[in-house]
Amino acid sequence: MVRWMMVSMKKSPVLLQEGDNPNKGLCLCRGHTYTFKAVDAAGNETVTEALTVKLDTIKPVMGEAAFNEGYKNLWNWLIRKDSLEITVPVEEAGSGIESVDYELIPEDSSITAGRASVKKASVENRAGYTEVIYVNPDFKGKIKIAAKDHAGNISDTKMIGTDGSGIHGIIVEDHAPEITFSVNGSESPAEEYEKAPTVVVTVKDDKENVISAGLASVAYQIGNSAEHVLQEDFTTGIRTEVKFSIPKEKLPAAGADITVKAVDNAGNRAEKKITVRIHTHRAVLVKAVEPTCLAEGNIAYYVCACGRRYADSSCTTEITSQDVVLPAKGHTEAIDPAKRSYLYADRTNTRQSLQCLWGGDQGSDSDTSAGTSL
Repeated sequence: MVRWMMVSMKKSPVLLQEGDNPNKGLCLCRGHTYTFKAVDAAGNETVTEALTVKLDTIKPVMGEAAFNEGYKNLWNWLIRKDSLEITVPVEEAGSGIESVDYELIPEDSSITAGRASVKKASVENRAGYTEVIYVNPDFKGKIKIAAKDHAGNISDTKMIGTDGSGIHGIIVEDHAPEITFSVNGSESPAEEYEKAPTVVVTVKDDKENVISAGLASVAYQIGNSAEHVLQEDFTTGIRTEVKFSIPKEKLPAAGADITVKAVDNAGNRAEKKITVRIHTHRAVLVKAVEPTCLAEGNIAYYVCACGRRYADSSCTTEITSQDVVLPAKGHTEAIDPAKRSYLYADRTNTRQSLQCLWGGDQGSDSDTSAGTSL
C-alpha cells in the first residue's frame, strides 16, 4: 500500500495526499516537468522518468489545398474524370491532430460526412500534418473541412468552393456524352433513301440529369473525308447539349458512313456511327414493241431495279406504266378486189372476202342466198 507520493518539479518537491491534483494552482501555459516518486509502508519506492505537461490552447491551422494531376480549372470549377485527391497541410504544434472531418455538400442532394486520412508531414517537423480527402464520381458541389487536436481545439472551417475563395466548386464525373442521330425525323435509319436525307445529330452530356462537366468539343466525319470540328462556343460556360445537321451537299451521291465524336471537359469520350445509303438508279433499256391488231405494244424506255420507269438513260425523267403503252390497233376491214363478191337484191348483205388493212385474211361471208353477181 502506497503511504505517500512526492512530486518533484523544477522547484521544490510537493507531497501529495490521495486525491490531490498536482497541477492545482499552477500555470501550465509554459509547461511544467514532473517526476513522480511513490513509497509504500515497507519503504519500497518507485521514481518515474521526468514528464513534461503543457496546456494546449492553440487550434490547428489548415493551409492551402492542393489537387492531384489531371484536373482542369474551368470557370472556377475544379473538374476531373476520376477520383479527385485533395491534400491540405495542417499546422499543429500542441497536442497533435486527433482527426480531420469533412462534409461533401452537393448542389442538389443531401450532405455526406467523412473523415480524412491524416499523416505526419515529416519526422523533423513534428508540427506538420497532411490530410487527404478523396472525392469519387459523381459529385458536383463544395467541401467543408475542420481539424481537431487531442486537446479538443478545433480549427477554423475551411471551404473548398465558396464565393470569394477563387473556386466555385468541384465536379467529378465519368459519364461519356450521348450521341443520337435522327434521319428524316426517325431515329431508325432506313435501308436506303431516294435522295440525300436530313441528318440531325444531338450530343448530350447530362442524359437523365447526370452530373456534367460540359461539352468540350464535337466533330463529325463523312466517309473518308477530313474530320470537321463543329464551330460551337464551348468556352464561356458549362454547356451540356448541342444539336446540328449534316450538310446534305457534303453527302456523296451514293451516301456514306457518318461518324460523330464528342469529348467533355472531364475527358470522357464518345463515338457513334451510322450508315446512310442513297439509291443510285441503274437504267436498263426496254426496247420498243409495235402493237398488233389484238396485242398492245410499248415505246422504248428505261427501267431501274427499284421498279421505276424513265424516259431517258440518265433516269431524270420518270414516267408511269401508262406512259409506255401503245394500244392495240384493232381491225380495219376492206374488200379484196382479187376475190369475187356478191351483192344481194335487197342490198342488205354482200357476200365478199374480207381482209384487215393491217394484214391477215379475216374470212368471208358464208351467206349462200341467191344474189346478183358483181
